[in-house]
Amino acid sequence: MAIGYDELPPKIKESLAYDADGFMIYQGWLLGYHDKEAVSLTVPEGVIGIGSYALADMYGLETVNLPQSLKYIAEGAFCGDLCLDNLVIPHMVEIVGPGAFRECSGLTRVVIPDSVTSIGDSAFSGCSGLKSITLPFVGSRRGNSGTSDSVFGYIFGSSSFGGATLTQQYYSSISYSDYFIPTSLKTVTITDETVLGYGAFYGCRGLTSVAIPDSVMSIGSSVFSGCSGLTSITLPFIGSRRGNSGTSDSVFGYIFGSSSYDGATRTMQNYYSYVGYAYYYIPTSLKTVTITDETVLGRGTFDGCRSFVSVTIPDSVTSIGERAFSGCSGLSSVTIPDSVTSIGDYAFSRCSSLTSVTIPDSVTSIGSSAFSGCSSLSVLILGDPAIDGSALSYVSVVYVTDAYTGALTAKMKRLLSVTPPDDTVLEGPAKVTASCAMDGLLLRYTTDGSVPTDESPVFKPFTAKTAMTVKVGAFLDGELIDETTVRIWEGAVAQPTLSVDGRLVQGKDRYWAFSGSVSHQVAIQGNTDGATIRYTLDGSEPTEESPVYTKPIDMSLAVDDSVYFRAKAFKPGWMPSETEDITLVRLWTPGDSLGAPDLSFATGGRADWTRSQEGPDGGEALRSGKVADGTTSWFKTTVTGGGVVSFWWKTSCEETDDAELPWDHVEFSVDGKRVAWLDGETGWVQVQYRIEGDGEHLLRWTYVKDASDSTGEDCAWVSQFAWDGDSYAIVFHRNDASNGKEEAYDFDYGMDTRLPSLSKLGWARRGFDFKGWATSAANAAKGVLWKKDWGIVSTATDPGETLDVYAVWALKPDSYAIKFIRNDGAGTWRTVGFPYGEKTRMPSLSNGLGWARRGYDFMGWELTTTAANDNTRAAAWKGDWAYVSTPVKPGETLTVYARWALKPGYYQIRFNKNDGSGKWRTLGFQRDVSTKLSSIAALGWERDGYTFKGWGSSAANASAGKVWKADGAAVKNAADEGRTLSVYAIWE
Repeated sequence: MAIGYDELPPKIKESLAYDADGFMIYQGWLLGYHDKEAVSLTVPEGVIGIGSYALADMYGLETVNLPQSLKYIAEGAFCGDLCLDNLVIPHMVEIVGPGAFRECSGLTRVVIPDSVTSIGDSAFSGCSGLKSITLPFVGSRRGNSGTSDSVFGYIFGSSSFGGATLTQQYYSSISYSDYFIPTSLKTVTITDETVLGYGAFYGCRGLTSVAIPDSVMSIGSSVFSGCSGLTSITLPFIGSRRGNSGTSDSVFGYIFGSSSYDGATRTMQNYYSYVGYAYYYIPTSLKTVTITDETVLGRGTFDGCRSFVSVTIPDSVTSIGERAFSGCSGLSSVTIPDSVTSIGDYAFSRCSSLTSVTIPDSVTSIGSSAFSGCSSLSVLILGDPAIDGSALSYVSVVYVTDAYTGALTAKMKRLLSVTPPDDTVLEGPAKVTASCAMDGLLLRYTTDGSVPTDESPVFKPFTAKTAMTVKVGAFLDGELIDETTVRIWEGAVAQPTLSVDGRLVQGKDRYWAFSGSVSHQVAIQGNTDGATIRYTLDGSEPTEESPVYTKPIDMSLAVDDSVYFRAKAFKPGWMPSETEDITLVRLWTPGDSLGAPDLSFATGGRADWTRSQEGPDGGEALRSGKVADGTTSWFKTTVTGGGVVSFWWKTSCEETDDAELPWDHVEFSVDGKRVAWLDGETGWVQVQYRIEGDGEHLLRWTYVKDASDSTGEDCAWVSQFAWDGDSYAIVFHRNDASNGKEEAYDFDYGMDTRLPSLSKLGWARRGFDFKGWATSAANAAKGVLWKKDWGIVSTATDPGETLDVYAVWALKPDSYAIKFIRNDGAGTWRTVGFPYGEKTRMPSLSNGLGWARRGYDFMGWELTTTAANDNTRAAAWKGDWAYVSTPVKPGETLTVYARWALKPGYYQIRFNKNDGSGKWRTLGFQRDVSTKLSSIAALGWERDGYTFKGWGSSAANASAGKVWKADGAAVKNAADEGRTLSVYAIWE
């Protein structure tokens, strides 16, 4: 079914309001309008704007036809339209608001016309089905409200963690938005752009190839981080010579990685020692890269590209940074051009397929471990640079080229060769052999891992049948010249499995960013029987000396803190497992600066509120964003139920005494109603406001700029937010066994509130005066009062807790009491007061006491339980509703017991709870009539840690689990007339 304007319900059509230039669809126009048959909607021509959430949550809507007159799509306009898959944005549209298409999971393709000058934060957040998007030129040159870095960086994610200025110094506080990215996105066409902002395509795991045009002058951090499916990328010339905002080292060094681990003020150059190695975010499927023109390959540029097989390094490159090709295990050969002068630490470490490298004379320095872990590298040809000794580890032969003659001179040669190779797992007996490349050396060995000495056994080939560590040493004249280690294992321990809050960590998911002060739980699952799991929290490699994992570990971090968690499994005689790891990072949110880290705050307007260190008492605060005349900067949250909200705020702006015509100011509103405002040059002022009513309440702080002029810093600050809406409950017990009647009330924590009066509860007790409330039944029996009727409370118990209180009653002067006991195993009783010396009716069984018993006739009241239980029709002490006057003295209590007689033609069943409590209940059943047993729920019985299975016909059968009848089963003639059958509860 298609919806046009004429088909809409009358009330919805009435809400379509006309403006001078046309008409607008205002906020919430069709929000949540559910016509299950409606799959398409046609918006009439003439509409110039779609308001906030106007067409949101129309779950069945598949197609929307928009008019050519449309210019504006506001915040959340199509948010949550899950089935929407066909949408064309007209060429008149200029603004796409924040979250405009958020959670439109059915959306597969979007073409944004060149008319669009601004795309809001998170415009396509949660569009999990998006496969293709064509973006126009949008940047600061065309009036985009954010800085250039945010243009593409937050279309899919969120920039609501701080200010709209998003300076370089702010990167440490920005969340990685991998949970919001459309992972299915495969192609992106950039028509004309100068800036690709921070995290622009972060987490687009479906993206396979990218060609970035020469017009792009700056690529921000983590632009392609997490693009695990990326196989090809063509990069333009970008460098400090072309105005890149970051340092040249960061241009390529952090495209795939991350530079957001630490303080906001550090420059990129002096920041390297703090940055985590980001190879877990690398698109490992990347095979080829063509670099058109660049001077620096920065730190970690291609770290972890395991499928990388070839690279062309142009002559313009002068430096290969730290870990630039680290972990490129598919790379087989590298030719380094004459322009390169330095190779950084670990630059080619773990390139296990690399067989040869030629390094030109231009290279003057090679960093530490530059070629460590290159297990296949046999020949390294180089000039004569300053070489860190560890740079050449694992290289079999190194030749140095004479800079003048070109002659090659052997620099180092590995002497020993041992088989089998190191880390061999036995699949049967393994023959161990050793040889030496230099004559005249004597080989000695050990099998316990100790270093051979000139007294160790002379090596002879032998067969290894169990786990051992073989060390072979080459000796010349008793001196150890070279030594090699081979470890032989009985088996290989499987890598352990990590999970965070029950979510399995797998694939490239090695970075867990969270906010709020709630603790998160890391659990480790071992996958080899008998293995011991050990872990570290500082990023170091776990060893057999590291702490042993025994139970899940709770992680609660301060803002901006991180933990590099690593786990490894060990088993004696077995090769240790691979290390499993994850980094947990606690991100800043507005709630942190407000002192409410576990509440969710959103910020927006022309500019977001940002983190500030200018809070009261040296603490933090939120500061309003810098906005133009006639615009606003706001943040908001929601609370539930009634309570008191409080916060501190101050301003530095214009001042007016007219509340109706405020100039620049900050205001606080609840559910759309302004309840407080502030302007001028003020100090910190506290606001407290009580909120009434159930359900959710919207709290909003807005800094408002009028049409002209500015004074002071032109902003506001808010800090120390508190919500005392966490109520507690008090349950009021009548405490006279009147069918267990009770009432529960909620109270606001920290607020002085009156208890409900006894008359409001509607309670009264014949012959007794109400004295007040006690906090326990024992205190009530002693007459110990906690509060009197209608008392004041504020913090009776902690938020979320429940306090039970019991009515305290006192027998009236010159009165006595009679305690009436039902006497059928139900345990119900009722105490009533009587004036001494007056003739007064007792309460009737059915009316005053409200008691009845199935299958029995009430015979009256008896003074002893023995007489009451004789089950005959003999006369009792007093009949129903009888008169009494002076059975006991004033202040004393007489206990009486109901006397019951089984009806003619009935038998009775006595139900025994059978848990040691002695509780029982007897019910009457009519002969020749099928009647259901009383259910365990009707009896009000339960037993902690046990499940009721049914009834046994004897205590022995119940203990043996032999069920006679199930719960609520029907019985007929279970015993003879007038006889009693005892049954016993069976618990498991």
